[in-house]
Amino acid sequence: MKINITILLFAILLPVILISCESKDGPDPIFRQYYLEIRFEDKSGNDKIEGIGRLSDGSKVKYDLYKLTVEEMTSAQDNLNLSPLRVRTTDAYESLVLEYSINASSNLNLDKLTYKLKCPYIFGDEEEHIIVSNWEKKTSTSNYCTSIVVDGKTYTTTETDEVGIPVFLVQVDS
Repeated sequence: MKINITILLFAILLPVILISCESKDGPDPIFRQYYLEIRFEDKSGNDKIEGIGRLSDGSKVKYDLYKLTVEEMTSAQDNLNLSPLRVRTTDAYESLVLEYSINASSNLNLDKLTYKLKCPYIFGDEEEHIIVSNWEKKTSTSNYCTSIVVDGKTYTTTETDEVGIPVFLVQVDS
């Protein structure tokens, strides 16, 4: 009988304990993603990203090799999140990944993002290069890049990665 009372008390108290431990912050916010993938090649067709220094995780570019910012757009700046610069490697090429997210609850849907990238490894200079990306809303949490403008030159693409994300090929002078 003692065992049955213990089990009964446990069965009654367990839900109370679990409810009192429940997080009051609510679910994680949903973010609207802006995922831009760019290949950089020189005039001879050589991959300008291959061999770029990476952190120990293998995909993030070492922070001292670049400076990346996004031009401020509106208020709601606290809902914006620029991820560290990453490299995506395939059998055929390496591409630079610029990833940006916005808290979906902000109701902010951008059709244009302006990045400022300084990366001597890719561009061969100390200049800040402007990358303007043009976006269309794909789903409630993702967008699709339709074209980019790098230092005033427009690039479109017909190439996509294995999940359908456009990959842009940019030719640099160095």
